[in-house]
Parts: sequence; C-alpha cells; structure tokens
Amino acid sequence: MLAGSNQGPIFSHPEYARDFREIYETSLAALPEEDPPADRLEIERLRRDANRAAAAGRTVSIKELT
Repeated sequence: MLAGSNQGPIFSHPEYARDFREIYETSLAALPEEDPPADRLEIERLRRDANRAAAAGRTVSIKELT
C-alpha cells in the first residue's frame, strides 16, 4: 500500500501517461456536439462546486446540491 496525500488515485508508474492521454482524448472525442439542456448545466455546476469544496476538505451536505 502506498502512502498518499489524500488526493484521489495514486499513479506510481509514469509510463501509463500515454495510455491515460489516449483514453482522455478518445473520451473527449466521443462527447456530443449539441448544447446541453439548461437544467443539466445547473446540476453540473452544483456537482463541480461540491467536488471542489470536498477536495478542499469541506463537508458538503445534500441540501447544498438542491
């Protein structure tokens, strides 16, 4: 078990970078081009804000996501 800094996955093999980049680029290319519904944009904004807050060590309640 590797000791981490509480920042998500620990990637200990730099040679995986090429594979990660390929997966990332393939995923981006697969996204649709149309505009998303406005309702979904608001939900995604809330999700991103909650993820940032959690990454900063703050507890996020479900009430903040509605």
